[in-house]
Amino acid sequence: MALLCFSPIAVWAAPPLQIAVDTENPPFMYASHGVAKGFYPDVIKHVFARMGSRVVITPLPWPRALASARAGKMGIAGLYRISERESWLDYSAPLFVERILVYHLTMKPIHFKSVADLNGLKVGVIRGWSYGDAFDQARKRGLFTAYELPSDELGMKALRARHVDVMLAIQQSAQIILDSTTDITAEPLPLAEFSTYVAFPKSMNMRELLTRFNLKLLDARKDGNFSAIAAHAIAEAK
Repeated sequence: MALLCFSPIAVWAAPPLQIAVDTENPPFMYASHGVAKGFYPDVIKHVFARMGSRVVITPLPWPRALASARAGKMGIAGLYRISERESWLDYSAPLFVERILVYHLTMKPIHFKSVADLNGLKVGVIRGWSYGDAFDQARKRGLFTAYELPSDELGMKALRARHVDVMLAIQQSAQIILDSTTDITAEPLPLAEFSTYVAFPKSMNMRELLTRFNLKLLDARKDGNFSAIAAHAIAEAK
């Protein structure tokens, strides 16, 4: 009986895995001249290289990224783990914890303690995003009006133009846009803090691969590469 041999050549001859990321979420993931850039693409490529596996990171508008994953065409990175997705996605270990803050005009303050404090407001959100089960349920109930915008940058412009009362944004992303300006202020208490993940549709049967990914991700954290990649991505996005 002939023995099967899995050589490095055979591994690299296999088609690369496809993973979608958002086009409009610097410094975490974004598109630059059609190329995926940011912390999540960089760390994923680093971990897959340590695994000896090929990967193609594809930047897509977030609704298209989610639709492609739901259709079983590719994995997706940088998403939150919410109840609606549990039935059709397998997840990696957490990549990062994103802190979503409520931003308002400094001259038009609000006092935010919970989702209930958004009742009756015009709330700027990123198109296709979930902001957690509590927020999503309040939105469905019509307790506030959600205005979908394609990016944080346009969201802050909408806030300045008073088209929205508040804008929800990840702290690091907003810091890049606002820089040292003082006309927009963040409430100190976050709307939510969410871990982000790499995930694959259950139909792709990637649990074993995700186990290996988690081990190499842990190695990258231990040897400092993870922190170095994060620092470089933040500096590059500014």
